Amino acid sequence: MKTTTTIILMAFFIVLPHSNKATWCDEPEDSIGKNSEYQTALRYYRDTYRQGSRFDSAYIARAYYEMSNMDIKEGRYWQAVLHLRKAIRFDPYNNILYAALGAVYNLQGNYPKAIECFEAALKLNPNLSDAHVNLGNIYAITGRYDRAIGYLEAALKLNPNNSDIYVGLAEIYNKKGNYPKAIECFEAALKLNPSRSDCCLALSELYSNFGDYIRAIKYIEKSFSINPFNPEDRVRLGRLYLKIDDKENALRQVAALKEIKRYDLAKEIEYLITE
Repeated sequence: MKTTTTIILMAFFIVLPHSNKATWCDEPEDSIGKNSEYQTALRYYRDTYRQGSRFDSAYIARAYYEMSNMDIKEGRYWQAVLHLRKAIRFDPYNNILYAALGAVYNLQGNYPKAIECFEAALKLNPNLSDAHVNLGNIYAITGRYDRAIGYLEAALKLNPNNSDIYVGLAEIYNKKGNYPKAIECFEAALKLNPSRSDCCLALSELYSNFGDYIRAIKYIEKSFSINPFNPEDRVRLGRLYLKIDDKENALRQVAALKEIKRYDLAKEIEYLITE
């Protein structure tokens, strides 16, 4: 089973109320973006700096942050990194900026830097659930499953109704070979979100591996009630019925496949029936 990687880009912004004079840094004109609000923010920064006035540095940080969002949408990750690093220079105690920078490094596949940024965000705000989730996913991708479980469990304490976190844990337990815990987490995710056909299919596969074909059939049929348009699952269901010598229901899957003109898949079940 593939591990689902969740990359969470912050869609909100927390402004910390502090003002100070910052060091000038040049900004390429072509990277300012098309949004006039952020162009105004940077002009405000330039003007107040040149006049030697005090200004709200958090407002400038927000301008760079929003420009990084535009960069991400257009796939300019390196530019997003530059803008977020500049934003942090203006607002160095804003946990959202560190988490956003970690998310961009994650998109680039730079996991050491991403970990560094997410951990910095958690030092500023230990209750930032998204940072825990991202760290859990990174450690899962890099095969450090025990650390991944620790971060995802911490995220679950902060956000107990998030089915994605349960699915992430389930997939890690499945990779570790802890199948009872994997089943427990998939079932918890399905209880929170009964429309998750991916959990149904995963549970069907797990129970099938245990030889519990009745439960495997139950979950794959539930998957069909959610998403009836996956013909490959008809083949899986046909095979499961044959495991319990139920040829009648296996033939029903053959008929259903022929009805949608998937004769190739229907032949797979027919071959097993005649073996």
